[in-house]
Amino acid sequence: MRATHRFDLVRIWPKLAVASALVLLATSMVAGGVLAGNTSKQIYFGSGPTGTGAFPNGTTFDYNALNGNYNLLFTPVSGSRVTSVYVTIQNKGGGTLNHVILEGGDHAPDPRANANFIPDGPLGSPPICTSPAPVPCLRSLPLAAGFQYVAAFAPSGHPCTIYGANMVPALAGRDIKCDVGQLANNASVTFRFGIQVPANNTGASIAYQTWFTASGNEGTSNQGSNQDAFFALGTVNVDATTPCADATFFASGTVDSGLTTCDQPATLAGGAFATGAFASVRVADTALCPAGVKCFGKGVFANVEFGATVSGGLQWTVLWQKSSLNGTPKGVIHFLDGYDAVTNAKAYETIDFKSTAQCPAPIVANTKLPCLNGKPGFFTATNGITYFRAVFTTSGNGMGRGF
Repeated sequence: MRATHRFDLVRIWPKLAVASALVLLATSMVAGGVLAGNTSKQIYFGSGPTGTGAFPNGTTFDYNALNGNYNLLFTPVSGSRVTSVYVTIQNKGGGTLNHVILEGGDHAPDPRANANFIPDGPLGSPPICTSPAPVPCLRSLPLAAGFQYVAAFAPSGHPCTIYGANMVPALAGRDIKCDVGQLANNASVTFRFGIQVPANNTGASIAYQTWFTASGNEGTSNQGSNQDAFFALGTVNVDATTPCADATFFASGTVDSGLTTCDQPATLAGGAFATGAFASVRVADTALCPAGVKCFGKGVFANVEFGATVSGGLQWTVLWQKSSLNGTPKGVIHFLDGYDAVTNAKAYETIDFKSTAQCPAPIVANTKLPCLNGKPGFFTATNGITYFRAVFTTSGNGMGRGF
């Protein structure tokens, strides 16, 4: 069972409409990899091939959905929860980029400010303004209730500010602005943003389009010869809220996911990630079970930062209704991310409720994992249902199933 990145792709405009003979001061940046009027200035802009903001050597500068340049990749998200995206700007052009800013939200620059560079769809530009003026362009942040920026992780010297009503700095709001500043040759800046999404109780995923702008020369203008504002358009797919699945981003860096109303309740907790933590937990039917072992119940699928080791361990709490059991559970099989029934059938851990050691407090770097957090056993919840509860800690992701 291999953890995979599942992000949504955001296309970034590589469109240039300026003749190469023009000379432009190094204060304008284009998301397609060059400064307008100076095609020797190239950049990496986006989330990178794996969605982490890293661009390996050899990544092409042209837009390509497969190699990750000029694409932003969003983490999965459930209704009313938070999605995240890494955005890297890396200057590979040999010169210096100055006064670069990123913006998004209700007060982002008008995509039609420069009539010669409207992102209207043709020539690879993002279809933000697809109807003739004065029909409005797509909004940077959709108006659906619940959309707001809630987190911005920025490196030192490149601050981000979230703005609430009346453009007053706030912890959450519908506008964001980041000072990228100056980027020397080969220098890069990586941001991570968290965006809260609307509720979704429709039973199906809902797609919303949203865009960011990157501008040089301290903002956009209507000067026809210089393209100084560039747009990244993407789709955030908001999954329907269900009792047995949840996906979100924790700006605190500590996971706290709970499926308390699922028919097989499960929770995940732990971690101390410096730039927030994506986590998903899902309870679903599965036939996975090692040869010679009699498994029962549904699988609990955990994904924290797409396979990252969780500092201090990832604590799982799993409840099985007594009425669904045939006797007393003996333990849990923890299938690792690399498990494959054919090619890697030994990639699992056995957590035996009688012989597995208890976790120390606190769990430290040399603690042997997995371990048990207390003695598993039956209890009756406030809803009157009797459950068998097991709490255990692993080093990270995978799938757990009782035996």
